[in-house]
Order: sequence, then C-alpha cells, then structure tokens
Amino acid sequence: MRWPFVLFACDASDPGSIIAGFILFVILIFVYFIPTVVANANRKVNTSAIFVLNLLLGWTLVGWVIALVWALAKEDKDLRQNRPY
Repeated sequence: MRWPFVLFACDASDPGSIIAGFILFVILIFVYFIPTVVANANRKVNTSAIFVLNLLLGWTLVGWVIALVWALAKEDKDLRQNRPY
C-alpha cells in the first residue's frame, strides 16, 4: 500500500479508527489554513486575499509558504489606521 492511501485507509468496523481518521483530517485542515488564521489574528488588511491564495494554491508548498510570509509581513501603519474595524 502506498503512502497517500495509508492516510485514508481505515477499518469501518473499528470506531476508534474512524475517530482517529477524523481527528487527523481536522488537524490537517487546520495546518493547511495556518496562514489564514495568522492573517486573521494579525488583523491584516488583505486577509481575504491571503485566504483565497491559501485555498487555491496552498496545496503546493510554494503557495502555502507565500501565503504564510504574506500573513506574517508587517503592514504600513497608514493602511492599518484607515481600516473600518
């Protein structure tokens, strides 16, 4: 059995295996969207753009790293002061 199938292989008769698979799935989704979570926590002006980049290109390592760097980058103070919220 090859690597990708190992992640999704579970015995349907074993409830522990199904729960473990679901927990693994939730953890992987959270890790995938870390750039979006960081951007939202830092109240970035372009949080929605970071989310779209993360959603569409995050599956590539390059897209995920770019989204993370963008989320961690410092903003201009003028942009932050003109925010409506």
